[in-house]
Parts: sequence; structure tokens; C-alpha cells
Amino acid sequence: MWSPLKSLCALTLLLSLAGCGFTPVYGKNNGLNSAGAKKLAQVRVEPIIEREGQILRNTLLDKLNPTGTSAPAAYVLQVSFSTELVPIAIQIDRSVSRYTRNLYASMQLVRLSDNKVLLENNIRRTASYNVSKSDFATYAASQDTVQRGMQELAADIALRVADALARE
Repeated sequence: MWSPLKSLCALTLLLSLAGCGFTPVYGKNNGLNSAGAKKLAQVRVEPIIEREGQILRNTLLDKLNPTGTSAPAAYVLQVSFSTELVPIAIQIDRSVSRYTRNLYASMQLVRLSDNKVLLENNIRRTASYNVSKSDFATYAASQDTVQRGMQELAADIALRVADALARE
């Protein structure tokens, strides 16, 4: 049961959020036809090297412009990444039973009209997998780790880009 003090605290929190200009990224007024979505559709994502880079770029394109709306590019997003595979569980016989894949991304968002850098960040994500007795299962787990890691990186990058464009 809510006490009067809890109710007062909840009301104060809601009023403070309303007063500070807080707007949710995924709200009713921030749908696919909003001004924010139109700005995100104007972001051109530069090609990223290697197969993992293609996965990252395609996921970014889906996150930034889910409807595939054609819009003239007003911004360019440049992303570079690297990966590192680290054994984290080593058995007595010196065989590895678990790996962690560290994914590093550097990103830069540039406004094309004046070449002003709006956002520059480095992001790190970690994904792990177990080594199985089956080589195929280990390979599949490794590939799944890459896929999940790239999706996490893309989601993080897309949120940072949305935030930077909302502040502009």
C-alpha cells in the first residue's frame, strides 16, 4: 500500500521530469513520423570494413532508418571497429573452455553542411561463448557472439546519434 510519503515522492519525481524538458526516445510523439526520425533518416552510414563491419553497418541502417525512407544525407556517420578474442577459462590441460570477444568501436557524426563534428565516441562491448566438444557448435557460438555484439554496438551507437541530433 502506498503511504502518503511515497505518493508525494512519486509526484515530485514526475513533476521534476516534466519541468526539465525530459522527452522519452520511444514515446507516442517520437514515432517513425516524428522530426527526430526524419533527422535519423538523413544520417549516411559510411561503409565499414570486413564482414563484421557489414553486419554492424546493416544493423545501424535498420536502427537509424527502420522504414528505409529515402532522404538526402545531412549527416555522415563514420565507424571503425576492432575485435579482440580473449581466453577466459583455461582448463588444467591448458585447453580453453570459454572465450570473451571484446568489440571496440570508434564513431564520429559529422554535419555535412559545415563539416562540424557533432559527436565523437569510443564504445566497448563484450560478448562471451563456451567452447564445445563439437567444432561446429563452437563455431556457431562464436558467430552468434559476433552477431550479438554487433547488434549491441549498433543499438548503442544509434542511441548516441539520436541523442546528439536531438540536442542540435
